[in-house]
Amino acid sequence: MIKKIISTFVAILCGSLMFEARSFDPQYEQITFNNVIGSLVFGLIYISPIVIVFGILPQS
Repeated sequence: MIKKIISTFVAILCGSLMFEARSFDPQYEQITFNNVIGSLVFGLIYISPIVIVFGILPQS
């Protein structure tokens, strides 16, 4: 069970990092801590339910 939880957190973190990298436009924005954290939280909000529903539940 702990392996599922750890792999879920890693998948959510990787997905939110990819979302943050995709949504960043260096021509219009500067890299600030608030921009990075804001994009990570936005990615966590939308990626975590998808990972939980399609990743963990079918394995049970």
